[in-house]
Amino acid sequence: MTSEIEIPAYRPGRAARMEGGTRRLLLIAGGLGAALLAIIGVWALAGQRPGPAPLIAAESGPLKVKPDHAGGMQVAGADEAILSGTGHDSGEEGTTSGGLPLAPASEKPAPEMLRQMQPEPPSGPAAASAIPAPAPKAVAAAKPPALHEAALHPAAVPAVAAKTGAMHGVAVQLAALPSEEAARQEWERLSKKFPALLASRQPLITRVSHAGHEFWRLRASGFTDGAEARRLCERLRARGAGCALADF
Repeated sequence: MTSEIEIPAYRPGRAARMEGGTRRLLLIAGGLGAALLAIIGVWALAGQRPGPAPLIAAESGPLKVKPDHAGGMQVAGADEAILSGTGHDSGEEGTTSGGLPLAPASEKPAPEMLRQMQPEPPSGPAAASAIPAPAPKAVAAAKPPALHEAALHPAAVPAVAAKTGAMHGVAVQLAALPSEEAARQEWERLSKKFPALLASRQPLITRVSHAGHEFWRLRASGFTDGAEARRLCERLRARGAGCALADF
């Protein structure tokens, strides 16, 4: 017994029909897009019409108008004469608008009163005695006292200054310390460190005030002249110590 299997034939017709429908839709869409672009182009060309630029004209009339009511604080009695400064003068000097005098007028004395007030000139011997005697000549000025002469010629002050300078003589300054005790300790230290240079010298410690501060100067004296003092300073500075020729 023979069995036959039937194989259906291939049908490409349905696919062809579907491709034809898709093609029609694409054609329709393309036509609509072209029509839309044509409409937009026509509208754009129609809107661009040649012509002058638009002008904005100014409004007719004044630019600023004063308001009827300016506003602000209204002062009571502003129209009165005392505030406006336009009072009605009475025409008389020294009076206000109300007629009140600003200052009393100067009174002139009567001629009769002036004659009564004038004294009568004396006559006879009384008139001669009434003439004032000439003033005596000024007496020569007395000789100024001795105290005044001493003040004009102060000769004692230079003598004291010269004595002070002779007492100090030539000296060299070694240091300036904040206290007298520190100055004495510094002299002991230097004399022990440099006995050959400072053994024959005398310490001179003085208090000095400068710019509101007090300090003590340490100086060495006992020199015959300034050259000897300068040589000592050179030798001390060569050994690292401070030294300067003192200026009295």
